[in-house]
Amino acid sequence: MQRQPPGRLSPCRSGPQGQAGEVGHVVVEPSGPVCSCGGRGCLETFAGQEAIFTEAGIPEGTASARLARLREDLGAGAPGTTAAVERAGHYLGIAAASTAPLMNLSAVVLGGHFTQMGQWIAPAVRRSLAVYAPDVVSPAPGGRFGSRRVCGVAGGCRIFTALCAGSTV
Repeated sequence: MQRQPPGRLSPCRSGPQGQAGEVGHVVVEPSGPVCSCGGRGCLETFAGQEAIFTEAGIPEGTASARLARLREDLGAGAPGTTAAVERAGHYLGIAAASTAPLMNLSAVVLGGHFTQMGQWIAPAVRRSLAVYAPDVVSPAPGGRFGSRRVCGVAGGCRIFTALCAGSTV
């Protein structure tokens, strides 16, 4: 058997197309829009960075400039932007509810562009988890959902570190 180059996962761990664990293409709305993967209703079409920018009416520009504008609009309470982020959170919660029992997850950590939307997206994620996975991942105060830890989106690295240290986030 040939050794994998450093930094690459073996096909046994990453799947034949190298995308094992990629939840962006989990179907969350069967009648949803066509995705770049060719499927329909994938999470990415509702909660991907570009989908959120488009839904919120954020104009073209660099990703960092667009994220800054998104945060500015969220802070100002812009209804369209708030609705776009809440919608993304709703679908993120559905995806998490679907994958939690399948993968026997002990934590849900949202990083990347979601860290910029933490306080606005987390409530919608929690509501979806409460509805679609009440016995698997049920919301409770203090950053814990049932017997599993669910992390807000205030910084994936900080949250992951806290989980590894055994503290409640």
